[in-house]
Amino acid sequence: MIPADPYWRPERGVGERVAALVAGREPDADHEVSWYDRVTAVDCGGNLERIARFEIEVWNPEREWFTETELAHLGAALGHPVRQIRAHV
Repeated sequence: MIPADPYWRPERGVGERVAALVAGREPDADHEVSWYDRVTAVDCGGNLERIARFEIEVWNPEREWFTETELAHLGAALGHPVRQIRAHV
């Protein structure tokens, strides 16, 4: 999950709180939060079409996409709209 604006990055505390929300929704998934000083290509296997300065990576092959409602909730908690990128492996 990345911000809709690739140049935007939340304050660290806000990003960590939203990552905890994601972890609460997906307790069996692997999670990782990444912060970048510059806009960076987000590595999703063969899907390298997105760039960002902040991402929350969730790896759960049993889970489909987050719903629009879930994304809206997470974006509201983050203070910025978000989009998701499916890994292509």
